[in-house]
Amino acid sequence: NQPAIAAGVPTATKPENSIFYEAGAKSIFLDRALSVDLAVFYGHYRDFLQGTLTATSPSNPIGVGYSTNAGTANIKGLEWQVDVLPPVSGLKFSLGGDVLRSVFAKVNPVEDGNPFIVGDPMDFVPKYDLTFSTDYAFNWAYGVPGVININYSRKGPMQATNRNTGLGLLLDRSVATDLLQASLGATLKGCE
Repeated sequence: NQPAIAAGVPTATKPENSIFYEAGAKSIFLDRALSVDLAVFYGHYRDFLQGTLTATSPSNPIGVGYSTNAGTANIKGLEWQVDVLPPVSGLKFSLGGDVLRSVFAKVNPVEDGNPFIVGDPMDFVPKYDLTFSTDYAFNWAYGVPGVININYSRKGPMQATNRNTGLGLLLDRSVATDLLQASLGATLKGCE
């Protein structure tokens, strides 16, 4: 639309490209009572597509949202999963998570509609994720299996950055988020 073009919004974007590399190992111990899964990964984004916001003009600032090719971004991390089967039939404990670091290595100029500078983290990428869950399988009655699941997760802080609003740098930083969930189920004649 005309106000967006007048505000300098790019009229076209390139397709985003990404390549990821991962290496890991999985080991089982104690007669399958303990399993450990560990992996490291690295991702490279080229022409990273980013949603952003700008103002149509300083004198009449109307927000215009659009997508732009922000530049080249890298993300690397470590992820793990540990499962424990204690000596109680049907019981299982799991602990998993990841630690992430994302950064823009090369960016398009801010005046071209890019909301980042070199060194900024990618938007909405949490610094870490943690999950702990417990599952217990049992029988409600003969031929009626059931399961109880309790799951706790914590998502680390993340941020959104925008430098091209015409109003100065805007940052939106979240705090860590916790979620607790529980479920109880049964299977009847093959249907849950």
